[in-house]
Amino acid sequence: MYRYKFLSFSILLVIFCSNVNIFAETLYEIEPFKMNKKEPKSKNIPSTDDIRIINIREDIQKEKSHFVLGVQGGYLLMFSFIKNQSRFWIPYLSVTTKINFIEFELGYFGIKSSKNMLPNEHVSHGFPLIVSMVLDLKLTKSIFFSPKLGLGGMFMLTYSNYRDTNYSSFAVLKPGLDFSFGLTDNFFIDIRNSFLIAQDLNKKFNKKVQYYYISGLGISYKF
Repeated sequence: MYRYKFLSFSILLVIFCSNVNIFAETLYEIEPFKMNKKEPKSKNIPSTDDIRIINIREDIQKEKSHFVLGVQGGYLLMFSFIKNQSRFWIPYLSVTTKINFIEFELGYFGIKSSKNMLPNEHVSHGFPLIVSMVLDLKLTKSIFFSPKLGLGGMFMLTYSNYRDTNYSSFAVLKPGLDFSFGLTDNFFIDIRNSFLIAQDLNKKFNKKVQYYYISGLGISYKF
């Protein structure tokens, strides 16, 4: 009796193990072909604030530096004591270079002794070097109004028939007012008006101060 029961149990155990083996082999065969789901890659999508900032930055245009080269010729009027000693001889000539609102100017003019100084005669050559702050105000599309204020120095060389050659140095203040008329986008005609106030550095302050009014016409080109 027990022998039959044991035999039956053994047969059932063999059948169970065979089924487990087959199931395991089936899983092993199916597993390599199993589709693995890929996780979606996260995309860095900018926020609405980032988009707005990017658009603002794209709309902003960088201000370009403006380089202007000009030349000028003008008439010189003298005031104070120098008016009684000297008279106009060579027009005021200058070359200017402006970068944005800073202008550099190198000038030249000549004066000589007035007739009431005869027989004593002298000839003077002035070389002012000025650095100015310029404010360009646009009145219309092609007309500019430009107040300016300059500081610098001036070297003056004087020849005379009654003393040795004299060298003088001056501190200079030069306020001015310019009008520019554009013929094209880059080419301008300039009407220039300025005062040149020169203090002789070899004299006491406010002594022997020279005053000049300069009215001139110039041309300039903006690069």
